[in-house]
Amino acid sequence: MAASAVREVVIPNPQGLHARPIAMLVEAAQRFDAKVWIGVEGREVDARSVLQLMTLCAACGTKLKLRAEGDDAEELVDCLERIVRRGFDEM
Repeated sequence: MAASAVREVVIPNPQGLHARPIAMLVEAAQRFDAKVWIGVEGREVDARSVLQLMTLCAACGTKLKLRAEGDDAEELVDCLERIVRRGFDEM
């Protein structure tokens, strides 16, 4: 069975999840083999899809659920969590 990882993190930057942060998440996700999803309020989308991530409309203070499945799932979720926690380098 493949490894899995789940984590929740709150968006800290005032602009929320817009084009530049989404691009950062997609670029990071593409460096790993695990499948990965980002969810808001029970709705999950593919974290490698810019368009799907844009539909989340996640503002500052929104809780994101990061979920990955695969051999490097834990490392992938750690990477995405770090990006979000540092405010997508906008703070």
